[in-house]
Amino acid sequence: MYVSVKWVSERLALVLKVHEKVRQLVADGKLSLGHAVIISKIKEADKQLKFAQLILENKLSIKQAEEALIEFLSDTIFTIGYEGRTLEKLIELLKKHEIKTVFDIRHEVEFVKPEFSMELLKRQLPMQGIRYIYIKELGVPKIIREPYIEGKLSYNCFKQWYLWNIEKHREIWEKQIREARRSGFIALLCVERYPFPTKKQKHYCHRHILAEYLVKNGLFEKRVDLT
Repeated sequence: MYVSVKWVSERLALVLKVHEKVRQLVADGKLSLGHAVIISKIKEADKQLKFAQLILENKLSIKQAEEALIEFLSDTIFTIGYEGRTLEKLIELLKKHEIKTVFDIRHEVEFVKPEFSMELLKRQLPMQGIRYIYIKELGVPKIIREPYIEGKLSYNCFKQWYLWNIEKHREIWEKQIREARRSGFIALLCVERYPFPTKKQKHYCHRHILAEYLVKNGLFEKRVDLT
């Protein structure tokens, strides 16, 4: 197959961006030039080596490596609340951070502002290229939420209950989150503007506990709260 000098030069330039150990794997014939081009899209050197190892361990083809890269780079779990925002502003913030999937983790959604009803979000977000998934099991029922917000239930007790709830329903949510990572960044959506007490908000939102759990248990490397 004939390839132009320009084609070769461009790929060599990309390969030069990769860690020297990755270049050595190419020189040793363990990775192809195509694999190295894909790896060059990763900025951090340590992550380049980690992804190269993933390719080798799983014997990924170039096409498979391209698909795996999306999930690999989706290493951040985002959280967002809509209180004090319009739907337009919420969508603007999601698109700014390239969120591809929103997980709605509210328990009751019947009595919320119409602008943020499940039915409306289910219609509006996909129109913006954002997938919408509702997981009621990751919400907090009224019987737990109300006494906590009113200060009758301590945060430690609330957290202990919610961690139990996360584990109880892990078979439901884990598969969906892992699948969604293949499309790009994920955001956890709830009511409260902030995930933690600040300004006029006196309590934690349960999305803080969930995001913390996901990072601690290795499903994501870090979290970003869109406040």
